[in-house]
Amino acid sequence: MPKPLQRKALRNTPAWLLAKLALDRSMHGDKVNQWGWQLLRVALETIMDASELGGGQIIVVDADNPGLVGWYTSHGFVPTGGGSLRLYMKVATAKRYLEPDR
Repeated sequence: MPKPLQRKALRNTPAWLLAKLALDRSMHGDKVNQWGWQLLRVALETIMDASELGGGQIIVVDADNPGLVGWYTSHGFVPTGGGSLRLYMKVATAKRYLEPDR
């Protein structure tokens, strides 16, 4: 975890790992359906529901390539730094981010 987040979290912080989300290439760039956003939204909603039952404070995602880091940051994720393709978001941030869509 990045140092600033470590100061605000428990020593052993429960987290959710999304690993890598992927779409078929034919679905990339669809401005009408926004398949990537829909996939991420469903994943975050699932985590929100599970976190109410089992806890968890952080959501971690692994970007498949450096080009996706910007896409994830536009949806509220924060890079962990050090050139890593791993990003994170607090569960509380995800809840606020999804409120208009729920």
